[in-house]
Amino acid sequence: MKYLNVVLSLIVPAFCTPAFAQTKSKLELSVMKQASIVLPSDAIESEKYAAEEFQSLWEKITGVKLPITTTPSSTPRVWIGPNPAAKSVGLAVQTDDLGEEGLRIKITEKGVAVAGGRPRGTLYGVYEFFEKYFGVRFLTHDHTHIPADAGKRILPREEFSFKPEFETRFSRLGETQNHKPFAVRMRCNRVAGEAKYGGVNQNGRNSHSFFRQIPSSKYGKEHPEYYCMIDGKRKWDVDGKDAMPILGNQPCLTNPDVLRIVTDSVLADLKRNPNTPNISVSTNDNFHYCQCPTCAALDEKEGAHTATLLAFVNAVADEVGKQYPDVKIGTLIYQYTRKPPKTLLPRPNVQLQLCTIECSQVLPLTDPDVEINASFREDLKEWGKRSKDIRIWTYNTNFYNFLLPCPNLWNIEPNLRLFADNNVRGVFMQAGHIEGTSMSDLRNYVTSRLLWNPRLSGQALIDEFLDLHYGPAAPPIRRFIHLVHDNAVKKGCTKNCFATGADYGIDDEITIAGLEAFAEAMELTGKDETLRRRVEKASICAWRCAVEDAWQWIYDVPNEKPNTHDKPMPAEIILKTRPYARKLFELCDRYGVTMWDELIPIGKAKDYFRQAYRLKDKEPI
Repeated sequence: MKYLNVVLSLIVPAFCTPAFAQTKSKLELSVMKQASIVLPSDAIESEKYAAEEFQSLWEKITGVKLPITTTPSSTPRVWIGPNPAAKSVGLAVQTDDLGEEGLRIKITEKGVAVAGGRPRGTLYGVYEFFEKYFGVRFLTHDHTHIPADAGKRILPREEFSFKPEFETRFSRLGETQNHKPFAVRMRCNRVAGEAKYGGVNQNGRNSHSFFRQIPSSKYGKEHPEYYCMIDGKRKWDVDGKDAMPILGNQPCLTNPDVLRIVTDSVLADLKRNPNTPNISVSTNDNFHYCQCPTCAALDEKEGAHTATLLAFVNAVADEVGKQYPDVKIGTLIYQYTRKPPKTLLPRPNVQLQLCTIECSQVLPLTDPDVEINASFREDLKEWGKRSKDIRIWTYNTNFYNFLLPCPNLWNIEPNLRLFADNNVRGVFMQAGHIEGTSMSDLRNYVTSRLLWNPRLSGQALIDEFLDLHYGPAAPPIRRFIHLVHDNAVKKGCTKNCFATGADYGIDDEITIAGLEAFAEAMELTGKDETLRRRVEKASICAWRCAVEDAWQWIYDVPNEKPNTHDKPMPAEIILKTRPYARKLFELCDRYGVTMWDELIPIGKAKDYFRQAYRLKDKEPI
């Protein structure tokens, strides 16, 4: 417990309340027994939900269920949402400077006021109130931690304000994506669209769009000139994937007909959805940029392949701005379009989304010795001079192996802080979109908390989650996490988010250590079935390590296709890995893991193992 108090003090010092003595500058919970929760008469749905959340959490802490009303009848009171009536007792809260999500908390001897910008500020303020003053932690969708002494705390008389640095925040893990109330509690504002949750902040993520705005399946045969020229030939149907963003084509961005078609497509989308704050005009997900003389000349002049894209996006933005002046035209600054051109500037109504896909998962973007990370930092800095609306698409997983340990937990804090320090306005943290990926509960907690406040300590958040969620089983799990990360750094691993186990330094030593750590953790849970389930879910990454030899034999990971072999899988690999594979797939079934990696469903992966092990029909792995 002493260690946990130190961890909490590192994160939010205000949690450590002094001695429980009544003073004029503090508010005892006992005087709130007859209080009511007061909503403004014009309360919006999210403020009504905020009052319900306050009521529920307050009751869990104090045992008292406060009534919710719009007609205050006694003091002290809890004022939820902006309410002019609170001025009469000195609890009025200014909200006109808070935007959509900023919050303000005011505490006096006469009660509490929590209010914020609309539509989400007040709701987020309620969660901030219970985290800050009571030490409540929303760890997972089914585990909210409330300290044993929470009901004895005395609230300081003070006013506290907070505005998130990132306008849009999304930790794309199944643990958030599949549980909307929990996503709201973690303040991931791209998940829950219902009015009571404050709706989704729409102004954020841009993605590949040309494949649907100018599909070659519609135009290609008659107008191959609309599409990329590669080695002197127009490639309107590249690799047979003419209508797909991956491995497909790119449009010729200096062709005026292409500009007209794409602009018309954007305007048609906006006519159907006139309240859309931003719309994507972005490359397909491949490197097939047009090399025709006109495109090549502009790129060469500007010293970057981004030139043709930015000139095109600016032209679309000019036309759209005539009818929709408040709509942003968003585009991905991604792979071959990441380098800024020499002179071209984005229009004020153009939104840029920089992607970190090439960068190391093992070492942070701030590491001075990783060349690709340094290159990204320079591009981010340069784009920051040119645009006031930069978003980030970054990565928090291994797309080749969702279940293998991914040694990037140390990077979440410095990377997000780098973004915040460079005035980034939103972050999409893409990870395995399913539940049960590598240490996904921990990863989701740390990511979500740091998206909300990148000034927190990432290490303190990791330790906090481990201690609160796994209790006595935390030490061996912590030891394994440190081993995986330290080993990857020691071996000089710098791979990005597409990696084999070896790329992250995972070998037999790591595998044995992982299995031993989680076996010890299971022993430490005793007879606590809840703890056992939490540890079991976390252990999936260790069991996945134990079948890496078999998977490397089965599948050509970098080329994303099964290997071909003249001979069956060697008997020693079968004997070594089959028991672990059996346990791994049992756990995946138990904890709802549906994908092996970005492309392979868990059932398909299981079939691959069965075939490699030469099992008969219905014979268990």
